[in-house]
Order: sequence, then C-alpha cells, then structure tokens
Amino acid sequence: MAQLLRGTCLVLPFLALSLAFPTSRSTLPLCNDIPQPCSCPAGATFENTTTYATIGAKARDIGHVTNDFFNTTWFDVVVIRTTGVDNVYGATRTFSIGDNATLTEKLIERAVYPDGSFIQRYRQNPVPAEVQKPAAEGGGTFVGYWETLTVTQTSVADESNVAYGAYRCNIGDPFDTVTFHVDSINYAIAALTSEGLLTGTNTAPYTIGAGS
Repeated sequence: MAQLLRGTCLVLPFLALSLAFPTSRSTLPLCNDIPQPCSCPAGATFENTTTYATIGAKARDIGHVTNDFFNTTWFDVVVIRTTGVDNVYGATRTFSIGDNATLTEKLIERAVYPDGSFIQRYRQNPVPAEVQKPAAEGGGTFVGYWETLTVTQTSVADESNVAYGAYRCNIGDPFDTVTFHVDSINYAIAALTSEGLLTGTNTAPYTIGAGS
C-alpha cells in the first residue's frame, strides 16, 4: 500500500509529480480515489508520504496479520462500528477520535496475488468532508485522506517488501502520518514474531515524501 512493489509504481511517479508541479486548485483536480497530482480544497494543506521496509516473513503471513480490513488490532486501533462485508469494496470502519468525535474509512481496493502479495487501499469517508479532531486530542481537521498498504513477496522466501503510503488534505496537523506508518510496520513485526512467523531479515522503515 521485484524491489518496486505492486502498486508502488503508482505512488512514486505520483509523489514526484506532486512535488514538482504547483498544486493550484485551478490547474489540478481535487484529490480523489485516483493516485495522481491533485489539489486540496481551499484552506487545506496537501501531504504525500510513503514508508518502506522489508519484513522477514512471507507475504501471505504478513497478510494473515494485516490484510483484514475490519481487524485493526495489529496497529493498535479499536473499530467501534463497521458496515458492509469485510474485505469487500465499499466496507467501512469507524474509529473514535475522542470527545464523541468519529472518523470513518472506506475500503476502495483490495487484491491478493497467488504468491501472497497484496494491496489494500482505503480512504476517509465521505470525501470531501471536514472532521475536526477535538482540541484535547491535539486539534486539526481531516479534510480527506487516501492510504495504500502494499506487501510484495521477494525472491527470498521469508522476506517481503512493504510500502505504506498516504496522500491527504489537512487543516492544521490532526495526524502524524509518518509516525503512524512506522509504528504500524513495527506492530506488524511484533505480531509476526509472537506467532513465530518472522524468520527472515528486517530492514528499518524509512519514509519518502513531504508531510508530518
């Protein structure tokens, strides 16, 4: 979400174009489900980051831990409500972000390949929509975000490449995307270790892009 991961070929050119061209609302489309250079609604700031790592486990084992849309315990977040069918396009999951405020995400793509590689994409729902984070939780406003988790099996049986990317529109700074993605990868490694599925070599997560 080969050394270049399935789906990552969309992320890197998108990142380069996004950073290379002005994000004037008059010249670029509003950000949407298509990964492309885009603009945010007036008053919002655009961010685009991808965090990469190698995890010492088979892709299908990583999928066992991370590729269930309704099960978010692996990245330490509790879902309070779901709609639709788990892992099927259009399913939604809702989280509490404090002080009776909630944030909902919609599954917009999920594919699993024969070697266990997979891609999972989801977005804030609906978009555009302003969801204000309570001041007690740090403040800021979510205007729209799109996240992609991609895991690709390498030629080494117990090693897989991971890319966890996001492009988003914020007012203020409601969420530290990079820290979340790094922590999520480390949570996945911990879960794989606890199940005895981590037998290869990890590389430390690193991030490319502009954002929190």
